[in-house]
This record gives sequence, C-alpha cells and structure tokens, in this order.
Amino acid sequence: KNPEQFPSQRVNMHAFGSTVEILATGHYQARVVSRPLTHFGLGQSDYVDALRVIWTDGVPQNVLRPQSRIPILAQQDLKGSCPYVYTWNGERYQFLTDLLWASPIGLQLSEGVLAPAREWEYLKIPGDRLQPVEGEYRLQVTEELWEAAYFEQIKLLEVAHPTDVSVFSNEKVGPAAIAGYYIHTVRDPRVPVAAQDPEGHDLLPLLRERDGRYARTWQRRITQGLTDEHFLELDLGPLAAPRRVRLFLTGWVFPTDTSLNIAISQNPDLAAPRPPAVFVPDSEGEWIEAIPYAGFPGGKTKTIVIDLSQAFITDDYRVRIVSSMQFAWDQVFFTVDETPAETRVRELQLRGANLHYRGFSAKSDDPGFGPERFDYDDVTTAPRWAPMDGRFTRYGEVTELVVEADDRHVVMGAGDEMTVRFGVGDDLPAGWTRDFLLYNVGWDKDADLNTVTGQSTEPYPFSTMKAYPPQTWPNPAHDPEYIEQFQTRRHNRSRFRRFFERFDRRQQGKSK
Repeated sequence: KNPEQFPSQRVNMHAFGSTVEILATGHYQARVVSRPLTHFGLGQSDYVDALRVIWTDGVPQNVLRPQSRIPILAQQDLKGSCPYVYTWNGERYQFLTDLLWASPIGLQLSEGVLAPAREWEYLKIPGDRLQPVEGEYRLQVTEELWEAAYFEQIKLLEVAHPTDVSVFSNEKVGPAAIAGYYIHTVRDPRVPVAAQDPEGHDLLPLLRERDGRYARTWQRRITQGLTDEHFLELDLGPLAAPRRVRLFLTGWVFPTDTSLNIAISQNPDLAAPRPPAVFVPDSEGEWIEAIPYAGFPGGKTKTIVIDLSQAFITDDYRVRIVSSMQFAWDQVFFTVDETPAETRVRELQLRGANLHYRGFSAKSDDPGFGPERFDYDDVTTAPRWAPMDGRFTRYGEVTELVVEADDRHVVMGAGDEMTVRFGVGDDLPAGWTRDFLLYNVGWDKDADLNTVTGQSTEPYPFSTMKAYPPQTWPNPAHDPEYIEQFQTRRHNRSRFRRFFERFDRRQQGKSK
C-alpha cells in the first residue's frame, strides 16, 4: 500500500460548512459543521446506525455503524470522471476502462474558460477480453459517479489481423488533428534503450511490458491532478535516418476537477496543469520544445500514439514527455518505418441495448501507482451520490437511441447500467485473430458545484453545438415527442433521503 498522504484542498481543514446526518435507533438528526467538534445527543442509544457527511464540495460519504471517537476524513476518490465499461472475458465481467473522456461538458479549465469537447472516441478492446456469451458479445456500460452520461451512438467494430501483428487505436484526449481515427499496426515494437525520471531513476524495468506495474515521474503532488513539472525521458538509441517514428505510451491520469481548476486559476502561486509536451535535444544538447501539445490518455489505462517523425532535429534520438499532470505509465515502445499491415474491419450488428438500475461496484486501490480496481460481482444498490435535477432516460429497451447519431441520447445517472449486445462475426482464416474497437458518440457532465449547469442533466448537448451550454434554440436534442417518449425519469430524491432507513445489509455487515 502506498503510504503517501496528500493534502485534499477539496474541503477545508475542519470541514466547516459540511452537513452531518446520523440515524440512531430510528431517530434522525442533522447538524451543519461550524466548529472542530460537532455534538449529537444519542439519548438512550448506545450506538449510531449510520452517519453521512455531505462535504462542502457536495460529495456525500456514508459511514455505517461508526465507532465512537474516530476521525471522519474526506475520501480522495473521483466524484466525476466518466462512465465505465465492463466486458465478458469468458468467465466474468471485468472492468476495461472509462468512456467519453474527451467530451466533458460544463467543465471549467479555469474561471470562465470551458474545456473543449470532442464527442467521438475509438477505444480498443483486446480480443481476449471480449468473448461471446450465448452467441453474442455483451458490454455493460455503467454510470457510477456523480454525473450524467449522454450516449448518442454506440458501435462495436471487429478488427481482424494476422496473429503476428498488434493493433492500436489512438485513445487520446485531444483535437481530431492529433487524435483522429486510425488503426495503427505493429509488427516490430522497439523498447527504448533507457528511460528515466527527473531524479535519474531507471524506469525501464517497469515500462518494458504492459503488466500492471506503473511508473510515475513526478515527485510532489500539489493537489489532486496537479504535480510539480516532471518528465519521462526516453532514449530510443541509434536510428538510421528514420522517416517515420511513432511512440506508443500506455498509462492513466488522475485528473483535477472543475472546483480545483477554478481554485488553481485564482491562486497566483500556481499554474494550471500542463498537458504533455514533447522536448528533444538541439545541436547544443539543450532541450527544446518540439510538440507543444501531444495529447494524453484520458482517465483509466489507455494507449496513445505520438508521431515523432518531424520532432528530431539531430541524430540524438532522446525525447522528453514534459507535464505537470498526475500521470503513471505502464508500458512504452516505439516503431520505426513500419509498413501498415493488412486489417479487415467490419461493424458488428447491434442486437439490443437495455437501460436499468444496477448500483455501484466495489472498488479497491492499486498497491502501486495504478488506477482503482472495480469488482463487477460485488455491487451495492444503496444510493451513493446526491441526486441531479433534470430528466433521465426511462428504463427499458433503448436500442433505437444508440443506433445512429441523431441528437437523441440515452441519458444515464448514478447507479444506471446499459447492457449493449452485438452479433458475433464470421470465423477467421488460419493465422488471423481479432481485436475490437468500441466507437462511442456522446458527452459526460459531472455534478461538481462549479460545473456549468452541473446540477442538472439539462440542457442536453447536441452534435452541432458551438459551445456548452448551447445557445441555439430550439435545441434539437429537446424534441418534444422524443422527450415525452424517452426522457421521463427523474432522480428519486426521497430514496437518497431514506438511505438511513434502508441501507445495504451487506455493507452494514462489513462495517460491524
């Protein structure tokens, strides 16, 4: 377990302004925190059944059967990020990654400056991570954070290729100019001859293979998602006048959020998190910026591709990936002058999509610097987040909403799950195998108190909007007939308030 502790900066030191609620032998009490010690009278009760803190950033935290005289600390979990996808690996549903990371809406990078949103993505699903079940492929798309997800279209593409070839999409946050759809084929991956951080630590043993052992290059975390400026330095070794060099980086990022971004922008002593830039040595051996913005892997582990073909200005093939974002890397390799291999891409038939309530997967921390882990088979149905206002999609079949991009969305809230089913492709020729690409069109909006319109699902986004909130009216995503047929559900606020009356028994048993 990583023993390092970091300052929150999401909640003030004594949580002044937070709300504390308790239930003791059927009696409910609530207090607003105004001093370091908050007192509750329990009368004849010897214990508290449940306690909930609603921190000043709006995040609720439940503690079941709390013991006396214990500190309650704000959890440093993500409250908003993106929906998750789980795939059937032949034995069980297993967490793969998160979705829609390039398409946040209402997210402020600094006060009054909204993040750009690119509504489409192509994410790789390794062939061994998606196996048929009852003659079809099934994906479980879940929303487990304090946010709303809008899915307009979902496709599954089968990518068949020779077994001696690996394929990658460019799972990058960034504009289409550097993150456009392309299938990268790799026959001869090359490992750098050296890899180090700013302190000179040898990171190559951690980066040779994709094995879940992550290397980080930053030494000091300033706040969630913001670190001191750091770099990953790679030495590609001697190369014979290469024409095309592509760098493949597999890793993940722990992000800031809207409230933190605004706080950073208001602090004259801090600079905003710097996205990765590429530096190379010049003829004097000095490091100069070659690619100001290289993009980055969004959220949980993904692989991005950086084209270095025009970056080098000498025959010194060292490169630095410079950033102040909170990254950790699992694998690094590169290719030189590879001829694209043959691939056969086909879209698999969408057989159905069903929206329903599921709950929240149990999570555990990685023992190193990797992302959180989620257990699909261990689920709690108790509400976890304060309800968002606005309309969500009614439960049931929603297939027609994700067939094509037509400004009609499946709007998912916390605890929702969408089971998406696809047909299975034909048998492959000898010597061939398959991977998959998951293509999504959609957006994500977290409920952070500083996210623009973050407390409501509305207004809905749409593909031709120039900014969010959209200024166009009427909003094509608010078609009255579509709203009346599909967007009829609202979050159940009373269910959140009744948490203390009917909390999950399994969780209660664990807390004893």
